[in-house]
Amino acid sequence: MPNCTPDLSQSRKAWRRLPRLMLVLSLVLLFGCTGDVTVTYNPLTHIATLTGKVRGKSKRITVAGTNCPGTITINDPDCGKITVTCSCTGVTTTTIECGDPLIAQIPNTWTYQDGSYTGKAGSSGKILVSDAGAFRSPTRGPIVTEPGYKAVVAKADAVFPNGDELDVKATFATGTDASAVTLKAIQTAIVTFDQGGKTCAEPALEIADTELAPDFRMINDAAHRLAVKGTSLPEMPSSARTSPRLLVILGVAVLVLVVVLILVWRKRSASTSKET
Repeated sequence: MPNCTPDLSQSRKAWRRLPRLMLVLSLVLLFGCTGDVTVTYNPLTHIATLTGKVRGKSKRITVAGTNCPGTITINDPDCGKITVTCSCTGVTTTTIECGDPLIAQIPNTWTYQDGSYTGKAGSSGKILVSDAGAFRSPTRGPIVTEPGYKAVVAKADAVFPNGDELDVKATFATGTDASAVTLKAIQTAIVTFDQGGKTCAEPALEIADTELAPDFRMINDAAHRLAVKGTSLPEMPSSARTSPRLLVILGVAVLVLVVVLILVWRKRSASTSKET
């Protein structure tokens, strides 16, 4: 797991910029890289928005000419040691995308809406989020989520240069209140298998030996989890409060005023009738 150290001063600045209905929290797991990323949650619209800057790294490693079925092991300085099980039959080209993909645990009610990234080195594109069930379970699996949560896979839509500084943004419709929500994520590798330009097996997820296993019930360290707190609306300032007694007095005053206006209108109407 890379050393991801958040800049909390940016989170404090974001809090001052946001309306009073917003919740700010730090999330530094995106793309498995260092940087300052915040998630803002609006309890009125139930939208969670991820924005920030990260220094990303992404690799695509191709292993050609492997006679499958069997296992393939790579030992990469950035991605770690990853063992891949190839279920195809015959000579296979295996592609391992590592460095930026994540397996994340999010609430069942959350729905990914949109996301993008732009790098200073010229890289740009979409953040892709898909159900983890679309991939073969990792050898170090299975993926196990906590009750009320689901597993998704998040990644950039292309490889970007190591060390490129990225501006990222992604939005989720939460569906319900996000209080007491805990987000968790671990790094993963996405593996595809090809024979003569045709896919010979479903894409797979594999996890490096330096990363935690994907049992989110057992993941509780600060580097992989983040709790969402404080989604309730702030209390109205005392200077803006109106007591129930004052409301009653105001209501009576308005009622009396309405009655007086009605009586004046009737008197004027009667006077006009006599004159005619």
